[in-house]
Amino acid sequence: MIGEAKFRISKEYFPQKHRKAKARRSVAHNQIRHFLQFGVDPNLIVDMMLFNIEIAQTFSSDKHNITEAFSKSMFRPFEQVVNYIHQNKLTSEFISRIHKIRDEAEVQ
Repeated sequence: MIGEAKFRISKEYFPQKHRKAKARRSVAHNQIRHFLQFGVDPNLIVDMMLFNIEIAQTFSSDKHNITEAFSKSMFRPFEQVVNYIHQNKLTSEFISRIHKIRDEAEVQ
């Protein structure tokens, strides 16, 4: 289930066929919302939330014409995942990925 959701998210940024990437954040948002509703393990939800940000950063690092709006739109999910991590006391498990995302954002 998680693997399928990650595949859908990555397909938004890196389509399998020779199509243009749609990069719709709503796809990831809907996947995450469904898992929250189903009461999936918080570790898996955090993993998917971080994956969404990481794949978007990979996409934006490959493109030279990323808009400022796209960059700003990734800040809100980052805030949400950090808050979710703190609420569920998972900081020690995900702190390295949070730092990596932050460092990549500063580079971009």
